[in-house]
Amino acid sequence: MALGSQFFLLLWKNWTLQKRKICITLFEVLLPLFFGLILVLIRFLVKTKDYPDNTIWQSFDITKNDSNYKNQILFAPNETLIENIMIDVKNSINEKYSFPKKTIQGFKTQQELLEYHNLYSEEVWGAVVFDASESYETSLPANIVYDLRVTRANPMDRWTTDFTYNFIQTTSPRNLKADGGVPNYKKTGFLWLQYEVDKAIIIQKSGKNNFFDDIEIKMKKMPYPPYLQDPLLSAIQQNLPLFLMLGFILYVIQTTKNIVYEKERRLKESMKMMGLSPVVYWMSWFAISLIYLVIACFIFTLLLSVKVGVHGSVLGKSDPTLTFVFFLCYAMSVIALSFMISTFFKKANTGAFAGGMIHFLTYFPYFFLGDDNRYASMTLTQKILACVFSNNAMAFGVKTIASYEGTGDGAQWNNFYKQPTVDSNFTLLTSILMILCDTVVYLLITWYVDAVMPGEYGVPEPLYFPFTKKYWFGSSQVSKFDRQVSIVAQDSTYFERDPTDLRPGISIQHLRKVFGSGKTRKVAVRDTTVNMYEGQITALLGHNGAGKTTTMSMLTGFIPPTSGTAQVNGYDITQDITSVRSSLGLCPQHNILFDTMTVEEHLNFFARLKGCPSENVRKEVDEMIDVLGLEMKRHKFSSTLSGGQKRKLSVGIALIAGSKVVILDEPTSGMDPGARRQTWDILQKFKEGRTLILSTHFMDEADLLGDRIAIMAEGVVKCCGTSYFLKKTYGAGYHLIMVKDKTCQTSKVTELVKSHVATASLESEISAELSYLLPFDESDNFEKLLLEIETKSSDLGIDSFGTTATTMEEVFLKYFLQLLKLIISSRNMFHFIGRSTIFCDLHINEYHNDSNISSSDEHFNNKCLLSDA
Repeated sequence: MALGSQFFLLLWKNWTLQKRKICITLFEVLLPLFFGLILVLIRFLVKTKDYPDNTIWQSFDITKNDSNYKNQILFAPNETLIENIMIDVKNSINEKYSFPKKTIQGFKTQQELLEYHNLYSEEVWGAVVFDASESYETSLPANIVYDLRVTRANPMDRWTTDFTYNFIQTTSPRNLKADGGVPNYKKTGFLWLQYEVDKAIIIQKSGKNNFFDDIEIKMKKMPYPPYLQDPLLSAIQQNLPLFLMLGFILYVIQTTKNIVYEKERRLKESMKMMGLSPVVYWMSWFAISLIYLVIACFIFTLLLSVKVGVHGSVLGKSDPTLTFVFFLCYAMSVIALSFMISTFFKKANTGAFAGGMIHFLTYFPYFFLGDDNRYASMTLTQKILACVFSNNAMAFGVKTIASYEGTGDGAQWNNFYKQPTVDSNFTLLTSILMILCDTVVYLLITWYVDAVMPGEYGVPEPLYFPFTKKYWFGSSQVSKFDRQVSIVAQDSTYFERDPTDLRPGISIQHLRKVFGSGKTRKVAVRDTTVNMYEGQITALLGHNGAGKTTTMSMLTGFIPPTSGTAQVNGYDITQDITSVRSSLGLCPQHNILFDTMTVEEHLNFFARLKGCPSENVRKEVDEMIDVLGLEMKRHKFSSTLSGGQKRKLSVGIALIAGSKVVILDEPTSGMDPGARRQTWDILQKFKEGRTLILSTHFMDEADLLGDRIAIMAEGVVKCCGTSYFLKKTYGAGYHLIMVKDKTCQTSKVTELVKSHVATASLESEISAELSYLLPFDESDNFEKLLLEIETKSSDLGIDSFGTTATTMEEVFLKYFLQLLKLIISSRNMFHFIGRSTIFCDLHINEYHNDSNISSSDEHFNNKCLLSDA
């Protein structure tokens, strides 16, 4: 099936499942709407105030003493001309304000000045540090450079001398104080000290002591043009990023849960096993998620742009289309983050909880980095590094949009790539690019982790898989099979010769699977080697824990083999599992169905997934529903079906669209006898041109359906062949059963039987029934024996008689009886190399004829229990 067709098919599947979760879907779309409405409500409650006239402030005298300044002025370097300047500064200040008297103290270097300040900071008002690279011994340099420092009025104040304007721009003046307010250049005496130093330098340079006698120095804040005072801008910076993050948190939880749920229920691997491309799987989830989030982003943008009466809109200056694109980029990063989180978890509920927590924690750094002063002090590199989390990149972007709003221009397509202010080093374009980079990184991590850690069910790729040719281009199909591989190290007594006229659909070669390590180490499959042929049903028998399901799981790619390999339809399961799955149909032991998809939708979906032409899909689905007998359940959800109906649907999914290799793990479990026989007819009908593997606990089912039957124990195929071959190998022969009357003499009957079949033996004589065992190798004499019994039945006192062949149940039990003898001979009743416990309903009578086992042995009652070592 083409990747494009798979994509639209998966899109349909996801849409079908999503629309049936109405409440959750509505919440996912409406939660961003809820937080958008909160912002609109804040917009409505926050009052704006219009100042239509220019704002003019009063002038002020910079030498007016507003507080009791500290008395020491430090300076460096302590050279002659500098000391003269500082003496003039001290005298001028003390002349105007005699209390407290100002004193000066010089230091050779700036370092010494700082050390002194650290020790006696409570006494220091200010410090003047001149350029140490100049000489001040004989004359002042042409250009005098100095640094001026004063004690802050409030320890929490920051000078922010790196910025021309407030970092966060608003449409209003930075404050309404005439002297400029924080950082209190007037209140700290900074302006006064600067004026006095400059005055002393001018006097020293000009030599005119009366230069400033007629000059009065005052300062006045620049007038401010008419403006609209809107406190909402600060609220946007604080709340909009948080509301955006919370608005999408439910989506993260639900998306992560849905994806992990498909992994947990094996739905994802089942689809992959029937030809689904992993890339298409993720693309379909991305597309369906984006559809919902586009709606959410559109509503959110609309709410932020709509005017609320006279108050205006939340983002009144910015271009709504640019805002929408920004939100959309963030939505894509949210989808990618959900994907990435889902790859690390195996349980849906755990993944959902972790998704919500991780989404919130990736926003958490902004609580610290979003502080205006801290954010303003960060370099561009630091901000970009902080944007490694998409939530931080989004928050920085919102902060930048607020800055654009504060300038009065808003974020526009013609300025979003420029800094909002001369002091800023971050643009909205930078934020968008970082969000998109995060999205790409999250998706790459998803792709890699999903490949190397597919979960409990799936074959992991090697860590270096991106650098292998096989991953990108696949492997070539093997056209020829080694027919001798199935008889290597196998006893021909128990393995029938492989047919030479059939093509092996599956060739298993030394397959092995080990679970755990150390004390918990369990060998589930040991060096299994066998071929299974096209056009045949191969029945796989074995006790619980024999390794049947594990073998099938390795063939389908549910779990990787520890060693060995197998070729399925010509492709190696360890080298190219993708090509293996392209021709695979699967009915696993546990139903793999979508709860809220109907019977018809299941068959339609999997038929299309397997590449069935569109014009044939309807016919295939109708035929399969009719064959399965599920016409009355065609439009019912799979969750409403009975256990047997679910198994029939699973069988139909495996067979539909002509899968070349079909693996059926206990397909008739949970079915009533009528449904079982119907399923047998279906399998017989659809086996032509396919390789079918069937595992079952029903011996009659294996006998009837199995063209070849393989019996597994201890994780190994112990014998394999046709039903006749196994019965001949393990069965004692045919059973001749007679019903006698009161005149019958058993000795005469026995004499007659042995006259034709010398090796015949009396099996049992219970009430009116006689049973003789007739060996296979004397079957040529059976006809004469039966004719003579029929002729002399009255004389012998025989009312009726008949023969039965050895059943598969007898073969199965006889094999395990031999295994039991082996265990008893080792004198260790509880030594068994299998994986789990076996209960064998073996009656004592079966041991009476065995000289190696005593019926009085304490190990035997009605049942024998074989358990793990």
